[in-house]
Amino acid sequence: MVCKRKEREPKLAVAPGPCGPRAAIFVLPLAIFTSRHLGWGLSLALATQVFGGYAPVPDLEKQRPLTVYASLGSYYDTNIFGAPRRATESWVFQAVPNLVYNASLNKRTFATLGYRLQWDHFENRPGKADQDSHRLSGKVAHTFSPRLEASWEGLAMRNRNPESLLPGVAEVLAEDQSSDTLASSAQATWAFTKRASALVKGQYTHLAYDADLLATELNRDEIWVHSAFRYLWSGRVLAVAEAKGQWVRYDDGGSFKDKESVYLTGGFDYSAAKTFSLLVRAGGQARQREEGTDYRPYGELGARWAYRGKSYLAYGYMLVTEEVANLALYNDLTVHRFFVNLRHQVTGRLAISGSLGWEPSRLNLRRAGGESVGETYHKAGLSASYQVNPRWEWVATWDYDDAQSDDANRRLYRNRWGIYSRWAF
Repeated sequence: MVCKRKEREPKLAVAPGPCGPRAAIFVLPLAIFTSRHLGWGLSLALATQVFGGYAPVPDLEKQRPLTVYASLGSYYDTNIFGAPRRATESWVFQAVPNLVYNASLNKRTFATLGYRLQWDHFENRPGKADQDSHRLSGKVAHTFSPRLEASWEGLAMRNRNPESLLPGVAEVLAEDQSSDTLASSAQATWAFTKRASALVKGQYTHLAYDADLLATELNRDEIWVHSAFRYLWSGRVLAVAEAKGQWVRYDDGGSFKDKESVYLTGGFDYSAAKTFSLLVRAGGQARQREEGTDYRPYGELGARWAYRGKSYLAYGYMLVTEEVANLALYNDLTVHRFFVNLRHQVTGRLAISGSLGWEPSRLNLRRAGGESVGETYHKAGLSASYQVNPRWEWVATWDYDDAQSDDANRRLYRNRWGIYSRWAF
């Protein structure tokens, strides 16, 4: 029997996040393909982590314990390796079977298990033309009492087509940036009054690359600890205070590359009926490395307006610090991320989605007194989806990437056009 537990609303603010290429999001009864940029995630506060917030079970998956998705598609990519120069263009043919199993283990325990295979065939690719990626995920959620809930999530992922995940090394190792990811996360939520609640979460991630050079430079473990206190100030305003800690430990050269960070933030979530929501967070970050400790601001701002049925407009801003590939030159990357997402339901079957992103950034040099290394990332995405029936749809997508950087090895220009068909069984 499929779990009938009460669903929670997902976070309403929308921000870009590391969702990977050609992500799928559930915006219709059938989980559709969107452009890569339109799958930018539903969480601001956890956008830099592997796991996001609780997501409701799609309607199709409520009908039976096992749901099978199958998709076929093709796209043309003007820069398959994300190289800064001498780009390689190719048609790519793609097949993606995806299995999802949902079940109630008992009245208080819900479990879900998923497996996704992505097979890509490149018409013009040096080296191996066929690439297969695998993703295995699971979750168990348990309700101890009406006020106490806990959950565990696990992820094992084999990525064989990572595209331009590593700016600055695309020309050196263009044919193999394959990696393995193992991650585990646990969290507990306790509502100790009708208005006040607390959340505690821990997450571990291990990242390992195949190529020896990348493995030496980038293989690492990351640990996140997150605690939050929430108070329902009124029927529309939820006050939030958060503390997060991050530990990054590299397999090689740890004393030179390891980092520790502490984030302290506060803010609120505001909701007006079911049409408008606002998320605001502000605070600071203390980041400790071999060279010492520096202090940086941290902020998030997101808004979402649902103006007609399934149509909405979302926009926002984030100020974050991210890891980089070339650790010999840079400590990390400070990003100002601005974004706008739009989804318009034209008819009951036809929907159009679009996104724009502008990300001025600064590469933080290791050597003191060096000139600032700046870069700006422009992103755009557009998709049109037509739902033939609740279990079959067609989607056409376009993606645009333009990264301008003072470091010539981190530049990127790419266009991609694709068409996909997906079925649910």
